[in-house]
Amino acid sequence: MPSQSTRETLLRQWQLLLLLPRHPRTCTIATLHAAYAVGASPAEIITETYRRIAAVADPGIFITLRPEHDVLADAAALGPFDPAAKPL
Repeated sequence: MPSQSTRETLLRQWQLLLLLPRHPRTCTIATLHAAYAVGASPAEIITETYRRIAAVADPGIFITLRPEHDVLADAAALGPFDPAAKPL
């Protein structure tokens, strides 16, 4: 478990990333792990991802996109984040 100061730093970094919604490289495995380390939930990540997709407003990006509520239900069934067993 990261120290309190490390968790606070990671939380600040995640909050800053959320301020850059159009930057294409803000969602990486490293930033996801950082977000999970400070308590972000998969539901929060999914909601933010779908918000970003909607903000682009380009239906040609995806062949198909599952409904957000279905993805949220699937994520809830996975249980808590475990970087060793479920790194993605």
